[in-house]
Amino acid sequence: MKKWLAPVIYILIMAAAFAYKDQISLMLNHRPSPLAMLLLATLLGAFPIMPYKLVIAAAGLLYGPSIGALLTATGSTLSGILLYAAGAYWYRKDAERWLNRYSGLKRFASYVHGHPFESVLLYRLLPIVPQWAINVYAGAASIPFLIYLSASVLGKLPGILVYAYLGSSLFSHPLLALEVLALYVMFVLAVVWGYKRRNRREAG
Repeated sequence: MKKWLAPVIYILIMAAAFAYKDQISLMLNHRPSPLAMLLLATLLGAFPIMPYKLVIAAAGLLYGPSIGALLTATGSTLSGILLYAAGAYWYRKDAERWLNRYSGLKRFASYVHGHPFESVLLYRLLPIVPQWAINVYAGAASIPFLIYLSASVLGKLPGILVYAYLGSSLFSHPLLALEVLALYVMFVLAVVWGYKRRNRREAG
């Protein structure tokens, strides 16, 4: 398949998903079967027509924090694997050209070669680069699949668990939900601080 077909197909599917955005949102307001929710989580992970945090929160509200987190983590991982495979198959030779388009991705790439596990883990934790870009670039940059997969799962889990819990408890225990969110924000800020401090130390 020619390279130009991949983005065309992606754009067409994205446009179709966006056209049915209201119907998809309606599905999230009801309780689809777990399999349907898994497929929906995978679709919305690969084609981000809405913030994925809302998907996680909706799953937490509908299925409880544990099952909601499991469904969305699995869906997000499956969509990531598909985009990783697309990057590895179609765009391995184009990885360097992408670095000029995304400054955050360029920082990510500069850290990849010496620290592939840490780089994927860090950029999963921090919302600096779009997740789809990390997935595609990881495949294009030949990051070993098992390293990519394990770092992705570990990096995503804290946020998924937090937002699934928020979705399940925001209305029933709002103060506790806000406390959990505050702790998560502090955790992310601590990671950012540690990352910047390490960069300054390495630069010096």
